[in-house]
Amino acid sequence: MKAIILAAGMGSRLGNLTKHQPKCLIELWGESLLHRQLRQLESIGITDVVVVSGHCANKISELWNTTIVNKNFNNSNMVYSLSLTLNWLNGLENEQVLILYGDIAFSTNVLNSLKNSAVSNNAVVLGNTKWLELWKQRMNNPIEDVETFKFNDAMLLEEIGQPPKSLSELEGQFMGMLKMRANFLVEQLKQYSLDLQAGKSDPNLYMTDLLQAMCIEENVSVELARGQWIELDTIDDYNLYNKHTAQHFGLD
Repeated sequence: MKAIILAAGMGSRLGNLTKHQPKCLIELWGESLLHRQLRQLESIGITDVVVVSGHCANKISELWNTTIVNKNFNNSNMVYSLSLTLNWLNGLENEQVLILYGDIAFSTNVLNSLKNSAVSNNAVVLGNTKWLELWKQRMNNPIEDVETFKFNDAMLLEEIGQPPKSLSELEGQFMGMLKMRANFLVEQLKQYSLDLQAGKSDPNLYMTDLLQAMCIEENVSVELARGQWIELDTIDDYNLYNKHTAQHFGLD
């Protein structure tokens, strides 16, 4: 199994913390987010990892040799960064690939659950059912910064990344953690690249946009986690996490 870590973004909402380093190199509990992810991946037997860098890319290269630089990081988003891994993915066929956002931290149990999740379909996404508990700690109005996450009784994704009309559409929150078969991912990224060249798609396409399109055409499985996960978006997040231990958030 291989892994891709998407870590190209500016992290502008973190102010001076990301002025001279990428967001994934911010330290929480004595360890950078990126070092933590690489360590956890190694602990479950995944050492073939590529990091897609952008902002302050040289800082990431000092920590990890296998990187791909998104030179357009200022004007693009996750799917564009992911599309830059096409050459790296070629030839992997049915091998499974984990895709992780670089600005999150999670327990090794959560990572293992994604690794070991059934792959009867081409893609699996992780959803956090205890998101509201964390959101209430992070912001005054937790319902403002959420997107739909709906699945059916067969645990297949039905909707993701849309503005919610009610709490019933929030059966979880996307965690920036997913798994795909390499050949399926290559097909998706080749089509995205063609659409981009033809002006039919956008370099700022969100991952949830891609997943929403996929779940209409394909079966995308859902694996659920009960917390044990955080994301680092703002100075307020950083200050919150530094007030508590990692264990407070269910992290190891």
